[in-house]
Amino acid sequence: MAFNSFKILLHKHLHSRLFNGVISLLLLSASMVTLAQTETDKNLKPLNHHDYALWNSLPTKDLNLPNGDTLTVTNVESKTPQDEKRVYIWIGNSYPPNDGTALLAQHLSQTGTVWYLDTPDAMFIPRTKTALRNLKGGFMAAMLDFATQHYKQVVVISLESASVPTLRGIREWQVDTDDKAKRNRLKSVVLMFPNLYVGVPVAGTERQLFPIASATALPITLILAERGALTNEVHKSLFALRSGGCLVHTVMLKGSTDGEFHFNNMRKMAKVTADAIIKGVAQQQKQATKIGYHIAKLEASEALKNPPVSTVVRGMKRFDPPIPMPSDIVLRDLDGNKIDVKKDYKGKALLINFWATWCPHCVEEIPSMNRALSQLDANHFAMVSVSYREPKSVVKPFTEKVAVDFPVLLDEKGEVASKWKVFAFPSSFLVDRNGMIRYSINAGNIWDTDQMLGYLKVIQGKIQDTKVVSDRK
Repeated sequence: MAFNSFKILLHKHLHSRLFNGVISLLLLSASMVTLAQTETDKNLKPLNHHDYALWNSLPTKDLNLPNGDTLTVTNVESKTPQDEKRVYIWIGNSYPPNDGTALLAQHLSQTGTVWYLDTPDAMFIPRTKTALRNLKGGFMAAMLDFATQHYKQVVVISLESASVPTLRGIREWQVDTDDKAKRNRLKSVVLMFPNLYVGVPVAGTERQLFPIASATALPITLILAERGALTNEVHKSLFALRSGGCLVHTVMLKGSTDGEFHFNNMRKMAKVTADAIIKGVAQQQKQATKIGYHIAKLEASEALKNPPVSTVVRGMKRFDPPIPMPSDIVLRDLDGNKIDVKKDYKGKALLINFWATWCPHCVEEIPSMNRALSQLDANHFAMVSVSYREPKSVVKPFTEKVAVDFPVLLDEKGEVASKWKVFAFPSSFLVDRNGMIRYSINAGNIWDTDQMLGYLKVIQGKIQDTKVVSDRK
């Protein structure tokens, strides 16, 4: 009864408030953790995402699970043993763990033992987000069953697409676990930069959440990156999680991008991220205690037995018929000029590219964009790039180091990207001279190949698109 009452309360709250400025409410109410809160020791060697020495030095441990399986985890023992023994079960994503991962695990070990599962390696799957999203999650259920037998406090951590099998496995464990005391040893589930979507669709089209997002009832600590690729769309995941009965506490890493502890500012971000997790879980527990929230026993669901299969959309996609631009693009460029793309480039075909400085594939395609631009008729064609959720102070220095031969517009709040349904970076749209979108692509590209130049000539009206399609086959 208490759980059902809590769900009703959540539904009332959702329908009355969630869609009325959820992002602004989130930013005001969430814990704000800034990169400036820690100082990097300048005497320490900067870490690169290819550094593995510290990670490889960490010990491993075999977990002999109740279902008969054995999983090997990287094991960082707690540095401060307490009466309330805690273990962090960290479900790794598609990237191989590195020294940034190791530093984060060591910081977390100040409050509990850390088990890191290199999921692709342990499950014998490719290191891809698609493969992770298609995992059923039985391994998570078995790990949680084992951990709640040996620890009084269990915190599960997952990153990006690993959140999907993590939630599936926890739900399976909730269905199978009758012991209420054992269920309540699970104190929080930390979803770091979660991606609960079936896949990345064609740029400019809607995407779909996995059913598990709205079939989850857990205390969730949501770690968000202020400049993250999915932050603008987080209200959809929040609505789904809360509608299922989740108690969600959010923590915003101000100034951060997705996975920054793994790729950039690694020493600093490992400490910042660990602090965010520790403090976020503590606040989550306080909130759960205050309202009497408990981990519910759930019933098996037929609807969840055959989830959608995650696939990858590759290559240039044609809109037939062409579609209008979803919104005007009116933004400031790096010189402070207000640019109205539809008016200022009227009558020209356009390559409109959404990107970010932290995105490797975005950076890699810039030289080929410059080369393609130099080969095309400037009277009938132009390129415009839209920088996602980054201030001038970040983008301007970047363009002083990397040549960019086309205008860069600042979408500092990510609002234009949301309206254009951009969910991956880079994403590009080919717009013809009548302002209609003919093609889109949601991946990095080499733009000066014969095939890509062909697409750019199509939108100028210089050749028929049947020629490009036949060349592609």
